[in-house]
Amino acid sequence: MPTAACSTRPDYLDELRTRSRSSQRILNEDVRLRRYGDTAVVTGTSIQSGLGNGQPWSGRFRFTRVWVRRDGVWRMVASHSSRIADAP
Repeated sequence: MPTAACSTRPDYLDELRTRSRSSQRILNEDVRLRRYGDTAVVTGTSIQSGLGNGQPWSGRFRFTRVWVRRDGVWRMVASHSSRIADAP
């Protein structure tokens, strides 16, 4: 389940391996890509739902992904998402 906590790549991969978190739906909208040589920044909105430790969760999130090309291969080097507050 998305939280305000920071996690490392091993943390994220462990969540997937143990299935303590699973996504049921991911829909990305308003995706923008800006490329600066061998670096690319992707931003957008993501509508997601899933299970975290057996509990359902869902929400809308703004995300940023930073990719770097090294030796001809693109690799994500940073990722961030923040929940968009529900409308009043």
